Amino acid sequence: MTQETGLLRQCGGMRLACLLVAALAGCGLDAEEQPPVVTIDPPVVDLNVLQLQTFAASVSGIGDAAVDWSVSGGSIVATAATSLEYRAPAEPGAFRVRAISRRDPAGEAFATVRVSVPAGVTIGLAPARAQVPPLGEQDWVASVVGVNMSAVDWSTDGGAFLSQNDAGVRWMAPASPGSYHVVAIARVDPAASAAATVDVVNAGVTAPLVIWIFPADVEMVLNGQASFQLGFSTNEMPGVDVSVSWSATGGSIEVDNDGAVRYSPTSRGRQLVIARSNSYPGVVASASVLVR
Repeated sequence: MTQETGLLRQCGGMRLACLLVAALAGCGLDAEEQPPVVTIDPPVVDLNVLQLQTFAASVSGIGDAAVDWSVSGGSIVATAATSLEYRAPAEPGAFRVRAISRRDPAGEAFATVRVSVPAGVTIGLAPARAQVPPLGEQDWVASVVGVNMSAVDWSTDGGAFLSQNDAGVRWMAPASPGSYHVVAIARVDPAASAAATVDVVNAGVTAPLVIWIFPADVEMVLNGQASFQLGFSTNEMPGVDVSVSWSATGGSIEVDNDGAVRYSPTSRGRQLVIARSNSYPGVVASASVLVR
């Protein structure tokens, strides 16, 4: 008597169910579904701090290839169904990238990320020295050597940054003459930095126009709005162009038809509202705004 025949006789009237059990027993099949197999490419990678890396996942055993991503260190820049754009953390160490099957969380895989600080990182800053008048502007460009991560952070001991990005900055001098510094720090290695010196000196040229902004000092909240007006003197000289262009740090400027200027901040801290003569480049005025 075979195993299948014995099972059928024991089952009696439930022949259909017993046929299925007998078939599974006879073929040696496991009735439980196996989890999908997930793999990550690359499985191991060596990165510099803050370096970018793309990972790709594949899923076999089911029809859905989508995965969900997570990381134990660093950050996720962007994700797709089967790929991940990853940024390494700022600190060295060993970290993991995890991919989990979206259809069956029992299927998962890990990639190992080894992060280190590169040796021999240096940074250059151009120009190394500059001379500008009070409230004048100067551009600087930084270059990072020894690593494929060129981003820098900026700081200054005077004046203000009008705009900045990972590699360059536009700086406006303070109203007081003196020597100041603009510093660039390599984001990949904060020990690598460079400083430029800027001398703020009076141009020594007397223009037939003097301008000022009132109020000269304002304190306001982030979501508020402050109004300013321009004052000027031409020393009673006829035909002097008194028109100006307005700008500001950390916010936006709106000028009404009646000449009123409204400043709306977008960043907290000490900001500047600036007026520059359209005809006399050295004629500049500023108001200080403390945004809380």
